[in-house]
Amino acid sequence: EKELLERHNQWLNEELTSKVDALLELRRSSTENEADLSFKLAE
Repeated sequence: EKELLERHNQWLNEELTSKVDALLELRRSSTENEADLSFKLAE
C-alpha cells in the first residue's frame, strides 16, 4: 500500500509539473502575442 501511494504521488507530481510547464508556455506565448498586437496598433 505504501508503495502504491508513493507511485501515485510520483505520478501526481509529474502531472502537476507537466501542467505547470504547459501553462507557463501558454502564458509566454500569449504575452508575445499581446506585445506583437500592441506594436502593430501603435504603428
